[in-house]
Amino acid sequence: MIRLRVSSLLACIATLQNRPRPSVWQRRRPRDLNSCGGIGSRRIKLGFSGGMGQADGEPHTAIRAAAMTELAATGVDDFTFDGVAKRAGVDVKAIVAHWHDRRVLLMEAMLLTGQQQMPTPDTGSLRGDVMAFVAQLTALSGTEPGVRYLRSLLPQSAEVDFTQVRKDYSDNRFDVHAEIFRRAARRGELRDGVDPVTAIQMFTSTICADAIWYARPSQPDYVRGAVDIFLRGIVS
Repeated sequence: MIRLRVSSLLACIATLQNRPRPSVWQRRRPRDLNSCGGIGSRRIKLGFSGGMGQADGEPHTAIRAAAMTELAATGVDDFTFDGVAKRAGVDVKAIVAHWHDRRVLLMEAMLLTGQQQMPTPDTGSLRGDVMAFVAQLTALSGTEPGVRYLRSLLPQSAEVDFTQVRKDYSDNRFDVHAEIFRRAARRGELRDGVDPVTAIQMFTSTICADAIWYARPSQPDYVRGAVDIFLRGIVS
């Protein structure tokens, strides 16, 4: 199966007019991807082509903002073009004409939300970056919308998300935040053999455990202990 990759999505966002249509190689039940809630009801492979571009025009900016609001309110599985159109006050056909497939706008909304909520810290030291990153994570998990957002990144049913949206989003964000450890390695703060992406995956999953598994804010004592154990394991 050809996976829907973040790099392909980012490359095509501004030039979707030229992309090939998705081909469906397994159907479970009829469903319109542009208006339905679930994204795991079909197995789909997508091909994209096109170059990177900038956000184009005030209407599309408003639609992107509405998409982020819709994502926060409904989560990944129930994100729809219709919901975004209502929030933006536009005809849904205008959204379909530009984005074509709900997964492209969904991914864009997820990436924009992630960039706003979790910018990568750059304090000049590994400990400073880690503590700043922890502060962002605990602040996010300390609110009901934040917990809902983190939990929305997990599949909500037994059906597997064959569109790979969740995985592609997580891969992208982990790679972005792994820069914390790449910089630390360049400064000589990281012991040999530590993979930056693996490190950020382990660390984020550990700090967010309370929010993801128990739907509650991260517990301060647990976070302090986890940070101490983690840093002692990776510093040079």
